[in-house]
Amino acid sequence: MAEFRVTLENVMNWTFDYNLTDNEGNYSYEDYLCPQAEGSPRQSFQSVLVPFVHLLIFLLGGLGNLLVMVILWRYRRSRTSTEFFLLHFALANLLLLLTFPFGVVESLAGWVFGLFLCKLLSAANRMSFYSSSLLLGCISVDRYLAVVCALQTFQKQRGFSIHLTCLGIWLLSFLLAVPDLLFTEVWAQSHNLSVCHFREYGTHGINSWLAKRFLYHLVGFFLPFGVMCYCYTAIVRLLCQSQRLQRQKAVKVAIAVTSVFLLCWTPYNVVIFWDTLAKLEVTGKSCTLDQGLSSAIVVSEVLAYSHCCLNPILYAFVGIRFRHDFCRILHDMGCLSQGTLQEILGTCRIESSTETNISSVRHGASSYSGNATSSSLPDRFTSHKDPNSQECQEEGLDLTGPK
Repeated sequence: MAEFRVTLENVMNWTFDYNLTDNEGNYSYEDYLCPQAEGSPRQSFQSVLVPFVHLLIFLLGGLGNLLVMVILWRYRRSRTSTEFFLLHFALANLLLLLTFPFGVVESLAGWVFGLFLCKLLSAANRMSFYSSSLLLGCISVDRYLAVVCALQTFQKQRGFSIHLTCLGIWLLSFLLAVPDLLFTEVWAQSHNLSVCHFREYGTHGINSWLAKRFLYHLVGFFLPFGVMCYCYTAIVRLLCQSQRLQRQKAVKVAIAVTSVFLLCWTPYNVVIFWDTLAKLEVTGKSCTLDQGLSSAIVVSEVLAYSHCCLNPILYAFVGIRFRHDFCRILHDMGCLSQGTLQEILGTCRIESSTETNISSVRHGASSYSGNATSSSLPDRFTSHKDPNSQECQEEGLDLTGPK
């Protein structure tokens, strides 16, 4: 993720003391920043609307991801491999959202939380992005192995490998966030305001910034993006040969979550990559370009952050089992009567049974018609299995029926 958010907005809006000095010499921030007129529309957008949107995302995303974690932890006694990854994915989203209130306060009153929290929250912000990207990449690989390669392992061995993978992802994400711990600083500015920002001046600061941007583009976006594209392209190609509706729904949630992540984060990554080239003077340097990129960063980052509150909505609309568990939570809280709960669960069971019967009829018709495509499919697509069985749940994220 980019530098601790809202700090870039403050960097563009506040007046600096241009006589700062570090241990390597004197540096004028006029070399890095362009002047901005007071009261401009962009300044109003950054100082008023953006903090409001961030606060809204914090409330909606925090509630939604917390709900997902409660459901996956409390109501799924035998979680599938994909659900384990989604549990950690929701945790990564919550880690990101916890930094939002501090950014909102900073945009209104400057950074008042000290150097320690400045470094800690900047690293947490970066760490959450890396872990989210890598976890989605792991989900795509997990579905590829289960659906395309039909790779099944013993449950205990599979569970151990999943926990080990998640631990490795969190450790790697922490290591990638170390530069933020080392080089993020609190800059004292005029008007009694301060800003928490990554150090981009001096030889060490510039080199660290370049290394951080390179790792961000390569490890945080392009590598997971390539893995997701390869795995899900192979999955979709194979499922297009299958007449089993149940199997097509098995990877719907995983593909939907990944697609939303890419749609939300791709514009921001493109703008950040362009900004990197501009700061390296590959594309030229001008105040017009700098101001345009600054505006694009703010707008695209708001879109990127919105993915934190979109994933729970995806679960609710795509997964019948998620709706089951959500209704159970409402019942346990006293917000839903037992009769209403049974009626909702009965309706969902009928819906799931109808989809399964349609799938079976389609499969039977294709097998009696002597369809060459159907007969040439692997055994995992031509055998009749209970869609709610453990085997089918391991082949994909089964959210289409009661567990």
